[in-house]
Amino acid sequence: MNETLYLKYRGKCRELAEKLVAERPELTVEKGWYYCPFWGKQEHWWCIDPEGKVIDPSAEQFPSKGHGT
Repeated sequence: MNETLYLKYRGKCRELAEKLVAERPELTVEKGWYYCPFWGKQEHWWCIDPEGKVIDPSAEQFPSKGHGT
């Protein structure tokens, strides 16, 4: 895992999601659980676009880079 990306994004998911929504008001902030295949269940924040697509500004903090469930 890239330690630099971990330090850049870890613990900042809510802040980064809210910042992205401020820039793109069509998005909404979601809070829930992300299952990382390497770390298991993680509390997390992300954004959803009007079509329901997940946009995760802090996915790089996870070894799976957002390819979990």
